[in-house]
Amino acid sequence: MIGAVLGALIGVFFGIAGLLVGPVIGAIAVEFLAGKKMVDAGRAGWGSLMGNLGGMIAKLVIGLVMIVIFFMTVPPPF
Repeated sequence: MIGAVLGALIGVFFGIAGLLVGPVIGAIAVEFLAGKKMVDAGRAGWGSLMGNLGGMIAKLVIGLVMIVIFFMTVPPPF
């Protein structure tokens, strides 16, 4: 988890791609440096990627629901 956070902080400087790839690379690097096998480190990176994608999709859905609710409740201007 620490590796994913550090990877995200470093990834901020590389734009959108850095925010997506940074946590994955950070999680894999820290797990690998901690002495775990590459397969286990890869699982940590995969979990980081799935968590990021899941969070992004959830935010998108919640935002779209908020927009729909707004347009359904605001009276028309005419």
